[in-house]
Amino acid sequence: MHDRLIWRMTLKMVLIKDKSTSRNIADLNVACLGAINMKFLLVIPMCVLAAGGGLLDVDVDILSAPDKIEADNLYSSVITGDIDKAVVQTLALNLLSKGAIIEDVIARLIRDKKRNIFDYAYKLWNGEGKDVVKQHFPMQFRLIFAENHVKIINKRDNLAIKLSTEVDHQNDRSAFGDANEKTTDNVGWRFVHLWENNKVYFKIVSVARNQFLKLGTDADEAGDHIAYGADVANTFRHQWYLQPAKYEDDLLFLIYNREFNQVLKLGRVVDNMGDRRLYGHNGDVSGSPELFGFFITPL
Repeated sequence: MHDRLIWRMTLKMVLIKDKSTSRNIADLNVACLGAINMKFLLVIPMCVLAAGGGLLDVDVDILSAPDKIEADNLYSSVITGDIDKAVVQTLALNLLSKGAIIEDVIARLIRDKKRNIFDYAYKLWNGEGKDVVKQHFPMQFRLIFAENHVKIINKRDNLAIKLSTEVDHQNDRSAFGDANEKTTDNVGWRFVHLWENNKVYFKIVSVARNQFLKLGTDADEAGDHIAYGADVANTFRHQWYLQPAKYEDDLLFLIYNREFNQVLKLGRVVDNMGDRRLYGHNGDVSGSPELFGFFITPL
């Protein structure tokens, strides 16, 4: 009983932004946890996370809580936007080899179409949790945050996005779904991430053309904005955020423009090459991932 009380009062994890310091402390945490007699009821009373200019104290009951409670607490931290707390909870679970709980929460976030999963993954990837993303998130998250070359393929028509070979008077290129190509750099893209106002956004860059995907300023009669590739990316029209969605067994992504809050789609008109034009959709797309969702796969 005496030993249990000592552990209750003294055990803590300290996570510091400086990576070398954090790594040493993380190793110490592992050693401490390994020394614990796991038959005791144990509580980690406090984690200290270096966040911004100061320290953030959060309570985490990792060792004593049942798996469902741990999962619910982590899920709640993510969906309420308390991402720093979610990172602390996740690193603690990972130290205790409770990856199954992390994976259950990730699956739930995807099933519930929570955009916050990308903020969560970003903070892990750019902090001490890169291995967590590699080991426990779907492969697409690693591809995106590592800025690997990928294909963006529409679920409905099975067409990969590309930019036209021709340019207009502004040197922009129209974006299409390609009817014939799925293997070359013409349909290759990479996601460049940026963090702003506690959210992660992306610039989507063509591998072949080195241009940034954007939506045009003008809308058509349906209120849709045409997608283009541009040489510069200096407005919110050039920035995007992703929302996961499941359709049957497929993991899909809805790709939203930051400026217009329109999700990408392919038009219904087919040109003489069998290609379809890429647009931002003016309207609600909830409940229709099979129509507006995209696969993100390695090039």
